[in-house]
Amino acid sequence: LGAMSDEEEIGGEPTPADVLAVLRVACGSKTVGETGHDTCAAEVSDADRAIAGKQAASLLYGELLPDGVTRMLHRFGAMGPATKRLSELGAGSGKVALQAFLQCPHLELVTAVEIAQSRWFIGVGYLQTLCGRYGDRFSLEGPVPDKPRCVVTEIATGRKLVFVCGDFLEEPSPFQADILVFAVQVPCQHFEKLALCFSKSPPNAILLTFVELPQMWWTSTECRWHIFDPAGHEHYSTSWNPAGHLFHVYQHDPKRPASLPISALQEDYCNWQAFWDEEKKQWYYFDHETEEYVYTRPKQCGAWRVCFCDEWKCNFYHNARIDHSQWQAPECLKQLGYKDSE
Repeated sequence: LGAMSDEEEIGGEPTPADVLAVLRVACGSKTVGETGHDTCAAEVSDADRAIAGKQAASLLYGELLPDGVTRMLHRFGAMGPATKRLSELGAGSGKVALQAFLQCPHLELVTAVEIAQSRWFIGVGYLQTLCGRYGDRFSLEGPVPDKPRCVVTEIATGRKLVFVCGDFLEEPSPFQADILVFAVQVPCQHFEKLALCFSKSPPNAILLTFVELPQMWWTSTECRWHIFDPAGHEHYSTSWNPAGHLFHVYQHDPKRPASLPISALQEDYCNWQAFWDEEKKQWYYFDHETEEYVYTRPKQCGAWRVCFCDEWKCNFYHNARIDHSQWQAPECLKQLGYKDSE
């Protein structure tokens, strides 16, 4: 593991020293700013893996680094009085939410939701340490048996940080925020429900995500999210890419006509990525949703499946969600080497 600042890499305001100091007390100095794929909260229990499998939830893990969080908070107005609520969906150990709570005095409610109980317990430990060390500033409520929820209250102001263990798709309130941090991989079978949740976010809400919103908008409900800054380059330092990973940023404006290129055929989303194995001299494929590697070219990608027509002795492509078939390879399967049938 390593720790580094991204200030020189991508620019922006550095994280205040007093905020970093409190984070290091609460979370431990080695976990604040850690990089790589073996971070403290990366591993989960077998029980969490079993639950994730039943719910088709992804446990792929990474987190924004402190200076990446600071850049985001300044970029989207979280330091100002107009921004009252921030939610982190797929929060891991909750360090991003905790930093926002400590750094932004105008945030009245910060909500963090994490599905993996083992990661949530790590974050609970951070909050217990915070309130134990700074008991004159913060109080802690929970957790209690059968209620996986912790609430930190800033004593002087009543501001709250709520940390919940659960499925954010079953928790509608986190979507009612001014800023939504969505640095998580969601399996495509949940895209329709996710899009409906996003459609109910308040006007002017800002969404930060590393998956483009049009790829996830698998619903007939019109998308009224719009690109936040068409000229902007939204790179934020992360544990897997400290130099700056590309994020996509949108703003919700229900009164504006739809502006994003939403495909009715849902062709764009591809959960597989192809890599060349030089030693074996063949391609292999990585599934971002399940973290599975295979050497056989997948026949199911996103909403689309490769089928074979016995009559014409060639492939055709079928989207079961909308019950549509075609001879042309959808974009997601073209990325894996499939071609239009002639």
